[in-house]
Amino acid sequence: QMKEELTLSSLFWSTLVAGLSLSCFCVLTSHPLAAYMNQPRLVDLLYQFSVLPTLLSLSVVPNMLILKNLDFKIYTIRTLAAAIIGGIVGIVMAIHDYGTYALIWQQITQYIVINMVVWSSAHWHPHLVFSFSAARKAIIPGLKMLAFNIVSFCDGEIPRFFISRVLGPTVLGIYAFVLRIQSALLSTTIAPPLSVLYPAFAQIKDNIKEQQSIAGKALFISCLLLFPAIAMACATAEIYIPLFFKDKWVSSIGLLQIYFLASICWPSGIIIRQLFRAHNQLNIFLKIKIVSTIIGLALLFVLPYPNGLILYGIFMALLGAAFQPFYLNFLKRRFKINLWGNIRGLWPICLSAIAAYGAMRLFIHRGYLSDNAWAKLFGTLFVGAGAYGLAGLLLMYKKIMMAANFFKREIFKRKMPKKAIAEELSQLEKEANT
Repeated sequence: QMKEELTLSSLFWSTLVAGLSLSCFCVLTSHPLAAYMNQPRLVDLLYQFSVLPTLLSLSVVPNMLILKNLDFKIYTIRTLAAAIIGGIVGIVMAIHDYGTYALIWQQITQYIVINMVVWSSAHWHPHLVFSFSAARKAIIPGLKMLAFNIVSFCDGEIPRFFISRVLGPTVLGIYAFVLRIQSALLSTTIAPPLSVLYPAFAQIKDNIKEQQSIAGKALFISCLLLFPAIAMACATAEIYIPLFFKDKWVSSIGLLQIYFLASICWPSGIIIRQLFRAHNQLNIFLKIKIVSTIIGLALLFVLPYPNGLILYGIFMALLGAAFQPFYLNFLKRRFKINLWGNIRGLWPICLSAIAAYGAMRLFIHRGYLSDNAWAKLFGTLFVGAGAYGLAGLLLMYKKIMMAANFFKREIFKRKMPKKAIAEELSQLEKEANT
């Protein structure tokens, strides 16, 4: 226990120093970066943004302890509470014309909430002890993940510099706004159920059959949540963008819809990455990621053309879809985990989401509740939810029942004795058959 305490405390102080260093880096580079981009107000934005690395570093160790203990309830509460409260703060500030500051304070609020939840639930606090050897042993296993994060950072941030230089800061603002809205959609739909996959896969990494079963059900549940959210977000964008963010962001709607559609591949991508990570084979995933990142950066050549940003968004969406077969085939060949059948089995969700989109567009086209934007928005969402629910029941009732029963069994396994488990599973089987 003393050895573990030394490791945890050493890791905490190491990450805190790293977070403080990054915060100082943001402050020190604010003036040169603002001068390079010819945007003086970037100085104040970076000053406020510099709080984020420190807040993130504070949450690393308690968050790791919660994942290690497979405390999925706390992790889900953490993610949902942060996304909802941060989203409310961001929307309120955007309505009151705070502009880019709304996005920064949305993230600051998210990490404040995350720290409040994880520190109150981790049942641990750091001690004033430190060991370089203990910190090194704790950090080395995460170097592959660090390399993946660096590649992901380059994939996300380098295009921003090119967009700023080629198309100007206004278009860069539209691009950043679109990515932030896309991230908010993903964090409120699929992030909670998929964030716990890595520790779950790591504990059963020798049981390929169980891993495939969990991966397939996680893919189904996450797509069941994400696809209708994408349909609703695309169909109602022309209503909520001017309603929440004023008319100056209306020009972002087309690009926003493209990036929403590109999000369809995210559930499978996250699940595949966590499987590679659980088997300590993230280097294979990283190699494919590097290739896709290089190709994505090469696609920046379309920016100077008319509607260059729209073309870039379309190409990036197609690129993400094109690399999915590579990941799936590597997964099948390396670990004998075949998710192709689960991918093909998503067609009822796709059809239900398309039906919801069609119903919402028809509702908008007919001009119902057009006198009030809020009524029109909620009425359209209600129609979409109804259409998706009806189509889902017709096409996916059996699958939904099977997935629900699976999670019921997982809960009962933890809380019930073997005899009670057998009785409950027999009852669930009868219900499913009925």
